[in-house]
Amino acid sequence: MTKKDRSISITRLSENLFFLEEDGFKIRTFEDLDKHQLVKLSKKLKDIEFPRSNILYVK
Repeated sequence: MTKKDRSISITRLSENLFFLEEDGFKIRTFEDLDKHQLVKLSKKLKDIEFPRSNILYVK
């Protein structure tokens, strides 16, 4: 998900593990997330990074 100068990148490491990288208000990485953790964290970060956005760009 991207929006001009902010982004959240998700990379699949294996069948059940993901890597999430936040580049916005904070620059953080989250490693070895399962699907449940990934969904929960990405929703939380979306609300923080893109609070008033109706459109997000997915690459």
